[in-house]
Parts: sequence; C-alpha cells; structure tokens
Amino acid sequence: MLLSEAVIHGLLAEGIGGKSMLNEIIKLSIMLLIMLILLCSFLFFYGYYRKYYKYMKTAHKEEWWSLMKRDPLVDGAGEWVRWPVGSIYLIISIFKTTETYNDKKVEYYKKKATQFFISFVISFICFLIIAALLPKL
Repeated sequence: MLLSEAVIHGLLAEGIGGKSMLNEIIKLSIMLLIMLILLCSFLFFYGYYRKYYKYMKTAHKEEWWSLMKRDPLVDGAGEWVRWPVGSIYLIISIFKTTETYNDKKVEYYKKKATQFFISFVISFICFLIIAALLPKL
C-alpha cells in the first residue's frame, strides 16, 4: 500500500474531511500527474532540440550559419542578439517539413524534436483544460 493510500484511508477512517478531502486529493494527484507529463515531454523535446542544434552546428556549418545570419539587422546588432534570435530561427527550421537533408541523423533528431514538441503542446493544453474543469467537480 502506498503512503498516499494509507493517508487517504486514515483520513477516511477518522472521518476527517470525508468525501470532500478525497476529492481534493484526487484533483491534486491528477494535476501532479499532468504536470509530470508536461515536464517530461518538455525535457525530452529540449534534449532532442539540443542534439539537433549541436549536430547541425558541427556537421552542417554552412546551413547553420545561414540560419544564424538570416537577418542582416540581427547580424549587425552583435552577439547578444544574434544567438537568441538564431536559436528561434533554428527552432522554426526544425518544423520546416519541406527542408530535408541527406543526413539521417539530422532527420532523426528533427523528427523526434517535432514529436516531443507536439506532445508538449498537447499536454499543456490538457493541463489548462483540466485546471479549468477541476474546480467545478
């Protein structure tokens, strides 16, 4: 028996809180589960994004620098602007399905990053929906 189950059974046996306490514990556990899924999907997405980023930077330097120097205004602004904006360009390039590379490793990282980003967005939407609906239960 888990500790949380023991606490729930103990509270119900003593009559403290009753059914409302059980509902609150169930709501909290649902929210925590969705937050855990949200965190894991974000971490997996970020991990594959970093692998894609590092591999593109080493194996495909010309394409990497074309992503980084796409905007002349950003290029002229200096390092402190170029890297964040370049990273945004790189994230956008992950989701360009029209660009394909002959390199299977890049395509694998791109596919995995896209899948985990979609799972992150779906779990975030589920989190918002459940957070809005739980107080009404």
